[in-house]
Amino acid sequence: MSQPEPAHLADEFAEFVRQTSDRYYRAAMAETGYHPANAEDAVQSTYLSLFTRWPRLRETEGSIERYGRTTLHNAVRTEFRRTARQAVPTAPQEMPEGIPREGDGDPAYISVHSKIVDVIVGELIPALPEQQKRVVTLCLLEDLTTAEAAEVLQIKEDTVKRYLTAAKNRIQKMVLTSSKEVTA
Repeated sequence: MSQPEPAHLADEFAEFVRQTSDRYYRAAMAETGYHPANAEDAVQSTYLSLFTRWPRLRETEGSIERYGRTTLHNAVRTEFRRTARQAVPTAPQEMPEGIPREGDGDPAYISVHSKIVDVIVGELIPALPEQQKRVVTLCLLEDLTTAEAAEVLQIKEDTVKRYLTAAKNRIQKMVLTSSKEVTA
């Protein structure tokens, strides 16, 4: 088997980056506690590592995605160590009077909904235990099925489901606790 030309490899890698950059960035944002600079650094580090190993990785079916996710997770951990920054959950602000509820594309509702999602992704998910955080990142932010997440993490699908349920319960508890603190 002949070696592919370097230009062809670069084109393949550029296409891979186009396909995965949004997903990797969302995952990095969730794992860094919504620190854009740290997330960008982790994604760049991931792509650098993938690029240096690209010829070997592309030969093995499925290994690129798995290696990329693992590398991203490790890059985030390295970034935390480098910056010595830990995500600390804070209580969400009370919603002001007159905020519209779920509506037909109402911009005010969409804005509030976006802020709630930012709080969940930026503050609550990073406060989860490591395995729950990884499962939530894979299943909810990277849109993988529980079976695909189980394969990536090399655990049973039932374990992934258990982690998702535990994460949901923990997030609900954190929201209830923080809302009690805000109203107290």
